[in-house]
Amino acid sequence: MADGVVVSLWRYPLKSMQGEELNASHLSGRGLLGDRALALVDVETGKVVSAKDPRKWPAMFDFRGR
Repeated sequence: MADGVVVSLWRYPLKSMQGEELNASHLSGRGLLGDRALALVDVETGKVVSAKDPRKWPAMFDFRGR
């Protein structure tokens, strides 16, 4: 009997931006390799940009890193 089944695997290389579906990935003690490895920084405040503040950053989920 299995404890769980992985039906899809997603990684989000840039915090608060669209992710990418993976067929496989390496897993470390910190999670999926490359997941949220990068982030945008607001040059005015020095803080990491987050989709959790949709009034300030309303379009973050419209973007994807390449």
